[in-house]
Amino acid sequence: MEFKGHDYIAWTKAAAVRRVYIRPKSPTENVLVERFNLTMRQEVLDRYLLTSIAEAGRMLEDWRVRYNLSRPHHSLGGLSPLQYAVLAKSS
Repeated sequence: MEFKGHDYIAWTKAAAVRRVYIRPKSPTENVLVERFNLTMRQEVLDRYLLTSIAEAGRMLEDWRVRYNLSRPHHSLGGLSPLQYAVLAKSS
């Protein structure tokens, strides 16, 4: 896959999106993304020996669905996002 940076910058300009960059080597400025990346790495990339890009894509897609629907999240009081959404709707 080729680098799409120029396309991204053109799109942000056309859509009037303001880009904000963190300081280099400052992961604490982007802690939510860093935490997500750590969780994904620990639960998929470090746990399985992936033999192809297609296999990695399938494993990551399966994990993404579990992460967003059924995996308990500490920040949601141990509930999955789906359970939390159901409770929030009934409140």
